[in-house]
Amino acid sequence: MPALRFSRNTALLTILLATIWFAIPKATVAQDRAKVNKLLAKLTDNLPDSTRYLYLSRLAAQYWYTNMDTALLYANKALLVAKQSRSEALLAKAYQLFGSIYSDFDPGKAIGYIYKALPMCERLGNEQGIMICYNDLGLCFMVLDKKEQAEQMFDKALVYAYKLRRTYHVSYLVGNKGRMQFEQNKYDSAMLCFRLACKLDLQNVDSLSYGQNLINIGSVYAAQN
Repeated sequence: MPALRFSRNTALLTILLATIWFAIPKATVAQDRAKVNKLLAKLTDNLPDSTRYLYLSRLAAQYWYTNMDTALLYANKALLVAKQSRSEALLAKAYQLFGSIYSDFDPGKAIGYIYKALPMCERLGNEQGIMICYNDLGLCFMVLDKKEQAEQMFDKALVYAYKLRRTYHVSYLVGNKGRMQFEQNKYDSAMLCFRLACKLDLQNVDSLSYGQNLINIGSVYAAQN
């Protein structure tokens, strides 16, 4: 029996939820004028490069879903600071920032930025950065409907999520892996992933993710019968 496919809206919601947990510094998805004004006020002339980069990247995050041009404006300013600082750590973060921004509407371009960040994170031994890169690559391949490649990227990210003991991240990665297996008609493997994700969601007291994974389990049962 052919796999039960997710609607476009469901797929976009799933990607959004996963990105929120992983993106740095994409913790805030909607513009908040008070936060924007506060960040702008902090952008004085005598800031260390790392602090200036942090504020600019957070400004980019504030406009992520409300004004993409403004988000890219601040991301470019953050990239310039990273380049001028000659800090590979900041430059890796800047490329990750662009990768995350473009993953929402131009996954091909996003992949290019992420593959710039990944070897830098590896050289620096930045395991969290490596995890984020592989997760974002998985999300890009998911958008491009390259299911097998997406699953491989989520598997690579999982290695670091387990190593770092990030149970929230493990849950989302396992759930994403399960969705890719489901789309490839690997129903038994997908079921194992969704059940594990549910168990982790209960531990994390994450009711939203738990509900989504219950729906995923129901989709597997529907596809098998």
